[in-house]
Amino acid sequence: MNPIERYVSRPDIARLAGVGRPAVANWESRHHDFPSPRTVGGAEVFSTAAVAGWLDGRVIARNALGEGESPGATYGTRFRRNLGSVAGTVAPTAARIPAMPSPTHPAMTLSTAAPSTRSAVTPASPAGDAESALQEVLRGFRGAGLMMTGHRNLVLGLVYLRAVRQADWANLAEYGNLTPKVLVGWLESVAPGLHQVLREVHFAGPWQRLFGQLVRVVDQAVSARGGMEVYRFLLDWFSSMDGRRGGEFYTPRSLVRVLVEAVAPGPGARIHDPCCGSGEMLVAAAVHASRDGGEIPPVSGLTWTAELSEVARMNLAVHGVAGDVTPATGQALGGWLSETGPFDVIVTNPPFNMSLWKDQDTAYSRDWRYGPPPTHNANFAWLQHVALSLAPGGRAAVLMPNSASASESLRERDIRTGLVEDGRVEAVIALPSHLFYSTGIPATVWLLGRPTSARDEILFIDASGSGRLVDRTHRILTDEDVAAIADSVDRWRHEERGYGEGSGFSRSVPLEEVREHDYVLNPKKYLSTLPESVEGSGADRLHELRRQLERLRLQAVEVDASVDRELRRVGL
Repeated sequence: MNPIERYVSRPDIARLAGVGRPAVANWESRHHDFPSPRTVGGAEVFSTAAVAGWLDGRVIARNALGEGESPGATYGTRFRRNLGSVAGTVAPTAARIPAMPSPTHPAMTLSTAAPSTRSAVTPASPAGDAESALQEVLRGFRGAGLMMTGHRNLVLGLVYLRAVRQADWANLAEYGNLTPKVLVGWLESVAPGLHQVLREVHFAGPWQRLFGQLVRVVDQAVSARGGMEVYRFLLDWFSSMDGRRGGEFYTPRSLVRVLVEAVAPGPGARIHDPCCGSGEMLVAAAVHASRDGGEIPPVSGLTWTAELSEVARMNLAVHGVAGDVTPATGQALGGWLSETGPFDVIVTNPPFNMSLWKDQDTAYSRDWRYGPPPTHNANFAWLQHVALSLAPGGRAAVLMPNSASASESLRERDIRTGLVEDGRVEAVIALPSHLFYSTGIPATVWLLGRPTSARDEILFIDASGSGRLVDRTHRILTDEDVAAIADSVDRWRHEERGYGEGSGFSRSVPLEEVREHDYVLNPKKYLSTLPESVEGSGADRLHELRRQLERLRLQAVEVDASVDRELRRVGL
């Protein structure tokens, strides 16, 4: 029997999670991945499964623990307990609302309607159990040598079908035992776009058994956590498993939040990502633009391949975002730079230090306003292209390697100078190392703009001491870190000249001082580190102590890794 989706209001969320209503409002406004509401009878309500899944990621502070709650308990656990759940399922007292009708057109579409999570196969298991079961089956694919790119996309495609194409998912229950050849033919008939992502799948011996398990656990996971959360979880998981290759198609969630919060897209914004990977930047920007109750705006983006375009389109559809995502024309970056906008918001994480991005004969074919970028490195091709693609008053956030902010290449320095003198550089934010799955190097966020009036200052933020290590090779930025960066940018935009003067975290620097430093845009050049000094506020000293602690913690992790390598080398 199919489970029925149940919903709760904002006051219900506060009551069941044991928090005040302002806390719920803060979660919804500050976190782009907070479940989206659905309007029923004129009231906005939220899926209990989606809310519980999101709250699973929020640990209750020690001083807020209730009776019987142990350190490490999450608000998700408290929410389910107060809801009266049994084995992780939704309580019968929650509001019951029929599931939305599923699309009937066989082609893949990008609907702006919030996707339903009603199951068509099996009842939901507890969220944690479903997630663990999904990981176990995926490890089975890897163990059988099957977890290639096509199989990754197959899993994402199944989540898309389960969350958005419910009629097709119901049919999958009947067709799940077909031979691989017949099954793929059926998939092609109901979802041509999904078939495209299966072109690399190789149906080896254990595939049939594993596929049946995969269908069951995808159904359980989406039922327990919602399609949006499961899709994001899988992108995280595949990226961490793929290591360096994972960075080619996915930007970690905390990094996405920094870029989106810094540009703060508003209602009706024309949003674009010229190198959108799996579409995570576009999703976050579109959701942010609608978080005050407005409609989710359509977005656009370019990807490396047709296969990756389908992954991004499915990601948009699962999140209820309409968009036009297409593969770029041509293999050289020149084909990517033909789309000039204008756009109100651009958020992007292009490949760092891309070499041979254009052949020598066509390197100067575009009218580069600030001079032609060097052909051996595309960093300033991306930066200049983004800046020139903005509409008046538009904003952009671009991830760059640290080297771009202080490159001594004559061409790159000339472009950097032109961007600064033209008022195109709004802020530069230094980030810590080990934020990416693909590399341990630190990165910098460039906030670019097309100002409608002269700009004579640049905001510099040194967040290189932020974040926390979640394992030996990966760091995340916490909610507090993201909020500190976003709040600094927001206050600078709305306060008078000289904001942050003397602070060790952020400072607004006059262009005259930037010129004195030969247009070097490394935030550390302009921010005091305040080592053991009595100068500055207690907050400044605390920030510096935190940075020193993080450096020591990172060194300790690196020493541990070195010891482990030596022990393995000698067979211990």
